[in-house]
Amino acid sequence: MASCLAVRHAIAFVPVALLPVFFLSSCPSLPDPFITIGTGTPHTYKAISFQVGGVYVRADNYAQTQDTIRLPGTMANRIHIIATSGYAANVPNGVVAGHIVILYGDGTSEKLDLIVGENTAEWAYDRKELQCCIRHARVSPAYSWRTDLDSESHYWGHSYYVSIDLEPKPLDSLQLLLDAGASSDQPACPPPPCPQTDPERYSILISAITLETSD
Repeated sequence: MASCLAVRHAIAFVPVALLPVFFLSSCPSLPDPFITIGTGTPHTYKAISFQVGGVYVRADNYAQTQDTIRLPGTMANRIHIIATSGYAANVPNGVVAGHIVILYGDGTSEKLDLIVGENTAEWAYDRKELQCCIRHARVSPAYSWRTDLDSESHYWGHSYYVSIDLEPKPLDSLQLLLDAGASSDQPACPPPPCPQTDPERYSILISAITLETSD
């Protein structure tokens, strides 16, 4: 059992592309079913282990509208994700900002929509200067940090949680896609002193991915 546990801890620090499938599916009797991707800041949300900052998957409408992280040959029955949105303060509830697509090795896929005010929101929602521009509901954060970026005072930045149930077959990759609706025809912020953000900009960042290998 000791060597089996050591394998579980070790794989959190090894790139997924280098992991044999049997490492990810070994030791099913252990109480911790979570395999974190990459190395970042350890964090637990809803009893799920994450490494925040262990991955950087970004989609936006000014550099790249999609991004991909490879998960070749890995097996899991659920994927847990921490992500957030930027330049989103002026976007109202219900707008589909993007999509997370899980591709299997056999070419099939699963898709989750990221919807403003439901499962994603502006990361700087609590920045006092931005309150005049916020047009969507607060979403319960999964991870928060203190910052003073673009502000005269410190505030909490937030990232949000989503998950996708998976079929019991090998994975290929995760794709993050920006939806055109995130930046088209969105209202601008009120005039100064409200901060003037570009209403046509939007970005989504995934900062943590955890695979769950058993219920």
